[in-house]
Amino acid sequence: SEQLVELVQDRLDLGFVHTTRVPPGFSQIRVSSQPFMACLPAGHALAQTSPLPLQALAGEPMALVVRTVSPDYHDRILAACADAGFEPALAFELRHWLSVVSVIAQGLAVGLVPAALQQAGLPGVVFVPLAQPLPSYDTHCLWRTGRERVSGGALGAFLAVVQDMPEAGQDVP
Repeated sequence: SEQLVELVQDRLDLGFVHTTRVPPGFSQIRVSSQPFMACLPAGHALAQTSPLPLQALAGEPMALVVRTVSPDYHDRILAACADAGFEPALAFELRHWLSVVSVIAQGLAVGLVPAALQQAGLPGVVFVPLAQPLPSYDTHCLWRTGRERVSGGALGAFLAVVQDMPEAGQDVP
C-alpha cells in the first residue's frame, strides 16, 4: 500500500504491489501468481493434514499481515474464513509476511500465507495445501501509463525485462 501511495503522488516511477485496486491512469503487468497455503507450527496437530480444510483452523490463534499494509489480502483472508464458517481469532497483525511465518514458527499462531514463503527456509513451520484454494496471491508491476515512453528509456527498458520474466503475465487493462 505504501508503494501505491508513492506512485499516485508521483514520487515513484514504478512499484511492485499486491492489490487488485489499481487507480485510473496506471498500467500493470502481473509478475507472479501463487497459491495461499496454511502455515502451521511443525508440531501442530493439523500439520500432517493435507489438504487442510480451512474450517479446521477455526478457534486457532491466527497471524496475518495488517490491513494497512495489504488491504486486499487481509480482507481476502478474513472473507475466506467467514465463507468457511468462522471468524479468525486474530492474535497477531504484522507488517511483513516473513514476520507472520516467524510468529508461527514460535508456535504462537497459525496463518494463511503465500506459497513462496516456503523458500524462506524457516525451521519450525510446515506449509499445507488448502482443501479449497483461496484466490491466488498476485504481484503486479505498476507504473503511470505512458511514462515508459518519456523517462529517457530507463523505465521502458526495465519494463521490457519485467515483461520477459518467466512468470510474468500479460498486461492487465
